Amino acid sequence: MKRKLLLLLLLTSTSLFSQKLLKINSASNVELNGVRLTSDQVRDVLKNNSWALENYNTGKTLNTVGSVSLGLGIGFFLGNGIYNLSHSNSSEISYGDDSDSGTSAFFVIGGVFIAAGTILKIVGNNQAKKSMEDYNEMESKAAKKEISLTVGSNGLGLALKF
Repeated sequence: MKRKLLLLLLLTSTSLFSQKLLKINSASNVELNGVRLTSDQVRDVLKNNSWALENYNTGKTLNTVGSVSLGLGIGFFLGNGIYNLSHSNSSEISYGDDSDSGTSAFFVIGGVFIAAGTILKIVGNNQAKKSMEDYNEMESKAAKKEISLTVGSNGLGLALKF
């Protein structure tokens, strides 16, 4: 009887400390017990929690769209700057409306893309972090077990609470 009680106590106490918590640094950098996971591995871990999986996929998509938008914005901004510099006529100074002076439209477009991309990346990372928090919260609730020694009118007993 003492061996069964000891075995039950050991198995229960080890299961309390074996919960798998995800740590997220960014939408593309997720760790499980110190090991970096790929996106497919993260989705495999989250497959039992549909809400967390949906939030992770949304966050990952927003982060990717934000990265593309940021790259396009930098491209427009730098490309227009290089074009304006290469087509400027530095020997003549003109004041007024000169059609050869270049345009600032692509600077503005680039700035809008950069701003939108930055916002999308921040929102995507926050969405992915929220999904990891939801998953970790569910895991900690599922792993919360308690053993207590109870004394009743019939004698001594063990109570296991889930």
